[in-house]
Amino acid sequence: MKAQAVWLSGYKFLLSDVRGHKVTVDLREEKGGENAGPTPLELTLMSLAGCLGVIYKLVSEKRKFRFRRLEIVLDAEKPKGASTISRVTGDVKIWTEDEGEAERVLRITLRNCPVEVLFRRSGVELEWNLTVEKP
Repeated sequence: MKAQAVWLSGYKFLLSDVRGHKVTVDLREEKGGENAGPTPLELTLMSLAGCLGVIYKLVSEKRKFRFRRLEIVLDAEKPKGASTISRVTGDVKIWTEDEGEAERVLRITLRNCPVEVLFRRSGVELEWNLTVEKP
């Protein structure tokens, strides 16, 4: 696994991986950037949401658990003056008939999502809320 950052201008960088995927990161305008993409810290939070979604789907397939829709919304707290995120609250909303299995799959997902593990091991306080809607 490799990543590269190439400076474009101001605070804007083009990030890429060895498979050809690219994303631009930048600072907000009020911080001197052009707002051309998420900040690196926002991208980290987006990575957590994406990882949870992918792992949830993988676990669901292994367990033959079906759902119609899945939404993950994360709210991160970065206290004023702190260098990074201290707390993340995650709201997971899923449309399915089987509430019990939705909860089991979430527990397995949280143990196996490598980005969640990074957040947890770095001392970020994590809180997860699950809402199950009947389709």
